[in-house]
Amino acid sequence: MATTEPHCDIDNLDRNEVGERVGPHAQLESQLRHRVALEKSQRDLDERLKTVKAEIAEMNDNLVEQMAMAGMQNAKVDGMTVFLRTDKFVSKKGGTTTVQMCQILRYCGLDYMVAEGYSASSLKSKIKEYGELGEQVPSVLLDALNITEETKVVARK
Repeated sequence: MATTEPHCDIDNLDRNEVGERVGPHAQLESQLRHRVALEKSQRDLDERLKTVKAEIAEMNDNLVEQMAMAGMQNAKVDGMTVFLRTDKFVSKKGGTTTVQMCQILRYCGLDYMVAEGYSASSLKSKIKEYGELGEQVPSVLLDALNITEETKVVARK
C-alpha cells in the first residue's frame, strides 16, 4: 500500500517552466479536478432537485382540488400522462409497541406477517385488501393503527 501525506495542495506539485504539470502528478491532477467538478455538479443538481420537489409538493393540493372540480382523473400534457393517485399510509400508533402490534396481528389471524417484528408493507397490503373486499378491519387492529390517505398528482411518460 502506498503511503500518502494527509493533505497535499495540488497547485504546489511539479510544473515545468511554462507552468504545465509534469511527472506522475499530471494525470492525477486532471482526474482530481474532474472529480471535484463532478462533485460540485452533483451538489448543484441535488439542490435543484430539492427545489423542484418542494415546488411540486407545494402545487399538489391545488391541482388535486382543481382536477377533482373538473371531474378529471387524468390528462395528457406535453407527452406525459398526469393523473390522480391515492396512496394509503399505515403505521402503528405512537403508544403501540412492536410487541403489542405483533400480538394484535396474531390475534387477528395475521401470523404470517409476524417474525421477530412485523412487515409494515404486508400490513399495508392487508389493510388495502380489507377495503377492496369490503371487509372491516378488526377493531383491535384499527385501534392500534394510524391509517391516512394522500392523493397526489403524478406524471409518467
